Amino acid sequence: MTNYTRLLSNLEELQLNRIKDNLDEHIGRINNKELDYIESLHELTNLEIQAREDRATHACVRVANFPYRKRIKGFLISHSIQRLIKKKILDF
Repeated sequence: MTNYTRLLSNLEELQLNRIKDNLDEHIGRINNKELDYIESLHELTNLEIQAREDRATHACVRVANFPYRKRIKGFLISHSIQRLIKKKILDF
């Protein structure tokens, strides 16, 4: 078993799936001198943190038992003043 396969196994056991999924791309970027090791590790860990935050948000929405997700663009806002507010919100 190579170090690479052991690393993939460890990442799977630790449930670091986002790192595992993006590892090959980062190894290629390191080999092409686009990234150094520290930058790559930083990006990979940021990806994992974002994935965990996304899963936590999704779990909260699911536990809240909302019937469906509604985005701000889905709200109907009428009148000229409210159109201005909507434009500012959507531009934000």
